[in-house]
Amino acid sequence: MPESVTIKSSSNGLLLCQDQDGDNTYYICNPVNREWKKLPRPQYYHRPDTAIVLAFEPSVLNMDASYQLICPVTFVDQPVICFEVYSSVTRSWTESTTTCVDLEAGSTLRESGFYIKGTAYWETSSRKVLAFNPTNEIHEIIKLPESCPHGGILTEMNEELCYIGISNINGNDYFLEVYGGLYLNLNFRMKLRLQTTLYRYRVLPCLNGNIVMILNGHAIHSYSLKDEKLEVISWDAGGSEAATYLPYVNSLVSVG
Repeated sequence: MPESVTIKSSSNGLLLCQDQDGDNTYYICNPVNREWKKLPRPQYYHRPDTAIVLAFEPSVLNMDASYQLICPVTFVDQPVICFEVYSSVTRSWTESTTTCVDLEAGSTLRESGFYIKGTAYWETSSRKVLAFNPTNEIHEIIKLPESCPHGGILTEMNEELCYIGISNINGNDYFLEVYGGLYLNLNFRMKLRLQTTLYRYRVLPCLNGNIVMILNGHAIHSYSLKDEKLEVISWDAGGSEAATYLPYVNSLVSVG
């Protein structure tokens, strides 16, 4: 890369990177073929913690990457969110005609959003999910059930949006819970016995719909929902407890 960057989002083999100098520069990168492309600067200022989402859906007809960036833009001391969208087809940013005023004052978006089947989703600090479809420019607010564990993730399972969380029962006994469907109802709950450590357990995003990845300190556990098998796949994952982890899969798609 031509400068120091932070990886902001991942989608089907492509990475979205943002410069670390704060001048609103984005890059699309494919690390497999070592290609990258610098994008035009957006119209609005995007802070380093902006919850931007990369949307790329590969197909036989989409080998020269056609993608979108979907960015919810927030304003200081104003409970208003507007949406700025970049299209690789037009090579330009556009502001959506839709604005969201449905969240409580002070409610913030988690930095990592999630994209599936034409819609971007973000968890908010007020225990709600903001959804936005850039094609029809419609947004929606989905309430997380009261029973949802804090600190879970939005991801895809069985080709639908789901929320996965883990909560401590007592000692080293935990509940792994999967919420899915239009209203994120509880679909699955499994009691797990995990080793006791000083670290908080955290669910990570994963591309395999039958596998849940769980981080504890520098150890990563893999749990199969299909055969209910729990194993440690790494004792030295690096990073920190607060680090951002993104799902990734190799792709030969060209961004040059």
